[in-house]
Amino acid sequence: MNKDMFQIARSWMALVVTALAMTACEYKELVDGQEPDNRVPVEISFDWQNVDSIPTRMQVMFYRDNESGYQRCDVGNGTSTIYITPGEYNITAWNNDGSHVYFNDYSRQENINATTPVFNPQNGLGIQNLLDSLYPGQKILDYPDYMVHGNMLGVKVNYNSPQKIVMIPDSMVVTVDVNIGGIAGLEMVRQVKGAIDNVAGRRYMAYENRVTDPSTVIFAARSNAADSTVTAHFWIFGLEPEELEGSKHKATLFFWTTGGNVFIEIDISDLIRKIGKDADILSIDIPDLDIDLKDYIHNGWDLNIDDWDNVVKPIGF
Repeated sequence: MNKDMFQIARSWMALVVTALAMTACEYKELVDGQEPDNRVPVEISFDWQNVDSIPTRMQVMFYRDNESGYQRCDVGNGTSTIYITPGEYNITAWNNDGSHVYFNDYSRQENINATTPVFNPQNGLGIQNLLDSLYPGQKILDYPDYMVHGNMLGVKVNYNSPQKIVMIPDSMVVTVDVNIGGIAGLEMVRQVKGAIDNVAGRRYMAYENRVTDPSTVIFAARSNAADSTVTAHFWIFGLEPEELEGSKHKATLFFWTTGGNVFIEIDISDLIRKIGKDADILSIDIPDLDIDLKDYIHNGWDLNIDDWDNVVKPIGF
């Protein structure tokens, strides 16, 4: 075999290995002891018309009514062939290509849920005590990746061939856009983060919009001294967890500067009530906050000490 033919053969082998990896399946009691030969091929694909960003990988779960067990398959974002025992199934699918979302309780379709890790402040940030005092009793979590999900009920798989399943996933997160202007003194800022409290820390995959677990979500933000703005773009699982419907919400910005620390609290309760708890987009847009950070910071701040000055701004939405 010459060098060119060897390279071609190796490329084809890599493609085969990749395709097999992208359609790996796990069987959990669902096959009822039947041999693999009793499974039939099913072609599964996705219509991405309802999502903002197409994921790279999807996880597809097959359940039967009133039976234990499941079949879980990892597939790509195109068309994949899986093998499954004939029967009638309820299907839930979501993207599993995120970097900091994890999933819990596959035992039954209605139990599957997603959450994010607890926020872990970096050494020297001097913020943990402040967070504990601002949000007593709440989990303080990182924000999730962009997530999509889809559900189908009563899908029949039989021995007829070929069989095709087309799922149409939707976004399962709320997009949050922050654009706040009128903040002077940003040239002194080393880092800026934000938080939104009393939002959902957990999302159930098999429901249209079931969110629970009241939490505070921490997000990364960017400051621009040239135009005195702070911006952020991130996601949360939901605006109001079912345990706290109608609660108050505030957005908080935390500034680490060369002269000290400032956090700014903004009440966004009226804004969330106005757009509705099931909204897909939360836009916190304040053109002119009219604050100069230099009015609130002091020189000689020690990064190892929790020492913050607080600014509360009444904002109308």
